Amino acid sequence: MAAPINRAAPVGGTAEDIVDRAAELLARHGPAYTSLQAVADAVGVSKTTLLRRFPAKAALLATVTDQCLTVVRAIRSAADATPLGPDRDHEVLGRVVLLATSEPGHGLFSLLVRLAAHESEIREALFAAFGSSDRPERDTRVLATLGAVAAASRIRHSCADDEMRRRLISLGCDTLGHRAC
Repeated sequence: MAAPINRAAPVGGTAEDIVDRAAELLARHGPAYTSLQAVADAVGVSKTTLLRRFPAKAALLATVTDQCLTVVRAIRSAADATPLGPDRDHEVLGRVVLLATSEPGHGLFSLLVRLAAHESEIREALFAAFGSSDRPERDTRVLATLGAVAAASRIRHSCADDEMRRRLISLGCDTLGHRAC
């Protein structure tokens, strides 16, 4: 059984809370080691309450994966109006950093990065948001940027202010090969 996420106080049983905490546990431990009881404990509800919303682990996993895809598609859709280049990267990075440092949202971002390695639809939508495809150097830069944001978001308490978010976006721009964006 996966250890519950250490939180000062449980957040409650809204669907958004459940999905985000489940995503965070799944990102840390993977589906095989994330139990419904661990999710219930992390959210601060009983397993019975959790089962009322998600009758099986597979239903919860499907909901979390669908939510990751929805988030990536929204980021891509917002970026599609902006031509490829520094402005688009800045826009996408802004949305990614906000998601990664928000509560809820952090768990989805963490899982999204993990799923990008295994789920082709999520990976393709994420790379398309950055205008990246079939260019190994660019893809490596996108992955490095996402990894840096993921690592920094692990220490969310220091990333929650606007100045830190601007620094993460600036770091991402540098990693993507732009002096400033």
